[in-house]
Amino acid sequence: MVQINTNIVLSASNEFVSYSVQRDPCDVFIGVYTSDRGIDNKGVRVTGVIDDTPAKKSQVQPGDVILALDDMPTNSHQELRFERDKHKPGEDFTLSIIRDGSYMEIDATFKSLPYYYGRANNSSRRSSRNRSGRCAGC
Repeated sequence: MVQINTNIVLSASNEFVSYSVQRDPCDVFIGVYTSDRGIDNKGVRVTGVIDDTPAKKSQVQPGDVILALDDMPTNSHQELRFERDKHKPGEDFTLSIIRDGSYMEIDATFKSLPYYYGRANNSSRRSSRNRSGRCAGC
C-alpha cells in the first residue's frame, strides 16, 4: 500500500483540507515499463509491454513515447503513475503517444494487475513487482 496525500479546497469556506488515501499501487494498471527518455524531454518512452494488460490489448509498442494520459502531461514515470493513480479499474483512458514520428491517441480501459504477474504471489518468475513488492511497471 502507498499513501497518497491530497489537498482539496472546500468551496463554501475556501479552506484547505488535507487527507490521505491508502491504496495498492497495482490497483490500476496500464501494462508498460517506461524510461524517462522521451523526445526533447517530453513524455516517457515505453521500454516494454506486459501481456494481458490494457497496453497490450490497445497495441502500445516498445519505442512509443507516452506524452499524456487523459490530456495530462507525463514527462516522467512518476507523473505517469500519478495520473494513473487517479483512476479505478474499469475506467476508460486515453494515451497520447508518438510512434515513429507520428502523433496518435490510444483508447483503453484500466484494469488491475493480473494476479499471475505477481500481485497475489511475489515469488512468480513473471512478477511485475520489484524486490520491495511494488509494481515495477505502470
